[in-house]
Amino acid sequence: VDESPGGSGTGARVVIFAAHNMTALSGNITITHPSVTARAMCITTVAGIDTLDQTAGASGSSTTPDSGVTGTRSVADELLFGVIGGEAPQTETFTAGTNFTKLVGASAGGYTQGTTGGGAASNMSVGAEVQKVTATGTDAATATITSRDWTCVIATYNKAAAAATPTRPPSGTIGHPFII
Repeated sequence: VDESPGGSGTGARVVIFAAHNMTALSGNITITHPSVTARAMCITTVAGIDTLDQTAGASGSSTTPDSGVTGTRSVADELLFGVIGGEAPQTETFTAGTNFTKLVGASAGGYTQGTTGGGAASNMSVGAEVQKVTATGTDAATATITSRDWTCVIATYNKAAAAATPTRPPSGTIGHPFII
C-alpha cells in the first residue's frame, strides 16, 4: 500500500510493506530512502494473517484523517491495519479511530513513532492502529489529531487458515506483536 499527499507537496507519504508466512527475523531491518528533513517508521509483527484483501488511502489537512472506504472484504475474519502519517511531533495528540486499537510506541498519548522538534518541516510522525473484524463489510481508518497535513491508509488482511505462533521483533526495535 502506498499513498502520497496530493497536489501541495506537503504531508506524509505512507507505505505499508508486508511479508507473509515468514520465519522469525534474526537480524536487522534496514530502510534506505532519499534524504528528507524528517521521517518516521513503525515495525509491527503480526501472526495469523494470510493475504492482503482491500486497501484505501487519502490525504488532507484537518483534525480528522480518513483513509476513505475500502471495497467489500472477501471474508469475515480479517485484521484491519490503519496508518496515519502526519507533519507533527510524536508527542502531539493521536487518538485511534472508532473500534481501532492504537499501537502504543514511545509516546503513550501521541503518535506511535516520530520526531520531536521544530516546526512541520522538521517533524514527521506515524500513528498505527488495528482492529479485528468478524463480519464482511467495508472499512475506513480514521483518527483524531491536532490539525496537520496528513496521509491515511488502510489495509485489510485475511485471517490465516491455521493459527500461527506470535513472534516478536528482534531486540532493540520498536514493534507490536499481534495474533489474529
